[in-house]
Amino acid sequence: MTGIASASDDVADVDNAKIGVKLVIALVVAGLAFVGQREKDVPKPMILNALGALAVVNVCVAVLWT
Repeated sequence: MTGIASASDDVADVDNAKIGVKLVIALVVAGLAFVGQREKDVPKPMILNALGALAVVNVCVAVLWT
């Protein structure tokens, strides 16, 4: 969607810093989910809490960053 918005004349310029921050957070979430999934036992609560908190932070960045 960012690429389409950048190419469009109807949409204002995209905030690349915001997109970069969201991408880094999403990559960290994906990495933690992969590590948590690799564990043979029940996933550790610390990993689950970090996943939830980072997902909420990512949504807050999307909504509140102007």
